[in-house]
Amino acid sequence: MADTRAIATAVSVYSNHTGRLPGSLEDLTQTVMNARGENAGPFLLKVPETFASQPYRYETNADGTFRISSESHGQVIEAGTAVTTAR
Repeated sequence: MADTRAIATAVSVYSNHTGRLPGSLEDLTQTVMNARGENAGPFLLKVPETFASQPYRYETNADGTFRISSESHGQVIEAGTAVTTAR
């Protein structure tokens, strides 16, 4: 669950810097420039894996929200569903 929250925080910081959600979680491991020409990042050193060595699922919605989830022992753990991008 801590990794899920860390990824969600990184997505939020990325979107606050750029004004958009990352296209993939791998984007969080790169330096990115915003519209003012300011660089920031990487926001994660690497994208963590779940305990079962499965990738996290990352979904974006048209309203600017996102969802990060993983499945462990039949339970879905998620974060980020209420976080929106900077406008």
